[in-house]
Amino acid sequence: MIRPLLLAAALVAALVAGLLAAPAHAGDVDGPTYQMPVVGECHQVSYAALAAESEPSPAVDCATRHTALVIASVQLPAGTDWSAGSADLAAAATAYCVPAFKRAVGQSWRVIARSAFLWSYWIPTAEQRAHGASWLRCDVHRQTYRELLPVGATPLLRSATVPRGLQRCLQVRRAGFDESSCAGRHNYRVSTVLSVPGDGYRTTSGFLSYGSAHCPGARQSRRWYATWRSVIGWNAGDHTLVCYLPVQR
Repeated sequence: MIRPLLLAAALVAALVAGLLAAPAHAGDVDGPTYQMPVVGECHQVSYAALAAESEPSPAVDCATRHTALVIASVQLPAGTDWSAGSADLAAAATAYCVPAFKRAVGQSWRVIARSAFLWSYWIPTAEQRAHGASWLRCDVHRQTYRELLPVGATPLLRSATVPRGLQRCLQVRRAGFDESSCAGRHNYRVSTVLSVPGDGYRTTSGFLSYGSAHCPGARQSRRWYATWRSVIGWNAGDHTLVCYLPVQR
């Protein structure tokens, strides 16, 4: 399930090594690692799948089109609460998914915030858990308006200048908005990225108040937007707030 954001040194080394090596494939032996994904696997994931808790698609050849790259795969303790939004899953995503996402993109949070790359996590299916599976899979993907685009090799951004086709935009609708790649349908572009001060996660009104005071054009026009990371991303160090203004046609 997508979530709009403390790792041991040994695990860091293992994940980096996994990204460089050709992925192996997990076995079907009952237990915590039953059908456990492997770092570096590629998958063809649909946009609709982002709303699900599990994503059981088979790994595909990374040389072919793929919309998701496994950036972390970790075994979770017995007794993990698998319910959506549980504290156990939030803690695991904070500890493993977000740091792995930052390493995979390869830039600072303020640069990443200008890109269309996002992260998601998946848990084993009910059938897999019946075989003892107890793991968390973290993916990186690139999203445009209600569609996932191909993902390349890591690091996903090779410099602090984000190529136009990889930049983040918004598609604003009457009922809300979607974060989107500028390569797809969009009507708002990033104007600036701010680092929100303080340690505590703000309320929605708190983030909007900060954006209203600091986003370009916010005081002169009602046509501005701001997005910020989830509490998971915030707790993992991503304190960015992204400001948007309408595309000038």
